[in-house]
Amino acid sequence: MIRTSVPRERAHTLTVLIAFAITFLVLLGMLVSVCRAKAREAELEAAARVSVRLTRSLTLSGGDSHLVYTGAYATMADARLGASRYANRGAAGYLYESDGAFLAVGSAYADASDARAAAARLREQGIDAGVVSARFSGLSVTMTATDAQIDAFERGYRALTACEDALTDLAERLDADALTPANAKNECALAAYELKTARDDLTKAVGDHGERLTRGLSDRLDAARKTVSALTGGPADARYFASAVRTARLELFFAREAFLSNFSGG
Repeated sequence: MIRTSVPRERAHTLTVLIAFAITFLVLLGMLVSVCRAKAREAELEAAARVSVRLTRSLTLSGGDSHLVYTGAYATMADARLGASRYANRGAAGYLYESDGAFLAVGSAYADASDARAAAARLREQGIDAGVVSARFSGLSVTMTATDAQIDAFERGYRALTACEDALTDLAERLDADALTPANAKNECALAAYELKTARDDLTKAVGDHGERLTRGLSDRLDAARKTVSALTGGPADARYFASAVRTARLELFFAREAFLSNFSGG
């Protein structure tokens, strides 16, 4: 009798291994698909958060500056001549019209008592000095945009006001010989960089075709950066440099007033 042996157990084991491998691959494919779906869902949720537009009310601060002037004149030409007499002493030489007179502004202070004290010191030196207050109201606006866009706008506007404060501080430290023009120029360069950063952030968030208010702020940031950047090449003499810093500070102050006035009606 001839007996034949059939390897049943080996065939059974191979079948199980193949089935297991197929099952594993199927489960792996399902897991990858689920992971991809979750990742895509997270991406869509993140995109939705970024693109969601909301309406928020903003209050843009106004300004209050007390100007010390070194003479009131009937004509702009006379005021310009009068201002030039004190520019080499660190005065701003800024011309400002008030109540029909042209004033040769020497400096500006945030506090009225400081301005009055400065004017009194000038009068003791025989200089016809006085104080006039320049104020402009803040502006309440409503913006409809994404959170990122509104935040970028607020940062940009704060950069403008911070730059005015920085220039006021620079002039005072130059007067007190607490800062050299070289170091002051470095601080001006830093202020210009901060203005540029704020402008770039606004552009990145809003793009080149934002609403009218946003475009106006972008233009204002560009102009402010140009004004402050010019100070980095100013004169080496501390008094002359203080004069340039004061003039720049006043230019930014009144330019911000013009910016807000442009949008106060709409």
